[in-house]
Amino acid sequence: MPLNGDLQRKSLYISLNSRAHLGDYHWGLIITDADNKSVLHHASNRNGPWIYEVRKASPAESMTLIILMRVDEVRSHGRAMDVIKSIPADGSPSQRTGEAFDCKTWVKDVLVALHEAGEIKLPTVIDALENKAVEDGLLHAPLAEDGLGATVLNDPLSK
Repeated sequence: MPLNGDLQRKSLYISLNSRAHLGDYHWGLIITDADNKSVLHHASNRNGPWIYEVRKASPAESMTLIILMRVDEVRSHGRAMDVIKSIPADGSPSQRTGEAFDCKTWVKDVLVALHEAGEIKLPTVIDALENKAVEDGLLHAPLAEDGLGATVLNDPLSK
């Protein structure tokens, strides 16, 4: 599958992957390094209880990826990894909001923690960023679902 757009180096992206219901996505985070290699970080319950997973990612080869929405440049890859790993992905409610756990709640908690640690700068408040991601997911889903690849949004809040 082609990737519609180019990933920027040393950047953090929200990834939305399709699910059975329109507008319902599996949320994750993709971080690119200085060599532009991608790593996926997400909470998954595919094989049982919720767990944190990290693995090499190949966005251009994904059959379910809808969008990659750039949040910001990552200041320090090592410190960002420490922050990400500090956010529980065990199915317990959000320590930040008390919200029931799912992959989207985990992504939002990680983004806020990275922002508070100074590793990224959120371009807007977390709820507005969530709404924008869902809006862009709905907008770009037909392209991805027709086999034309996921869309990279490097400046999603400009219009």
